[in-house]
Amino acid sequence: MSETIQGTSTCAPDTRPIHERANMSKSEWKQAIKFDSVDLGWIVMSIGMAIGAGIVFLPVQVGVMGLWVFLLSSIIGYPAMFLFQKLFINTL
Repeated sequence: MSETIQGTSTCAPDTRPIHERANMSKSEWKQAIKFDSVDLGWIVMSIGMAIGAGIVFLPVQVGVMGLWVFLLSSIIGYPAMFLFQKLFINTL
């Protein structure tokens, strides 16, 4: 415990292939991480929730802050959201 606290951990990183660390064969691992309809459903649901939240809060934001603030935040926020969604899709 004291080695971990001081930052001098004695355990080496596990360099085994990931399917061996999960106690699976290579074919079992490929089947387990296969992209299927459940993953597609999560993607559609995530995008749908983002669009739905934007539709709900858009009139409130424009009414409270004004049109110019909304346009400025859209110009800044859209590229950030695009890059975040691109990163999310690429990690699947």
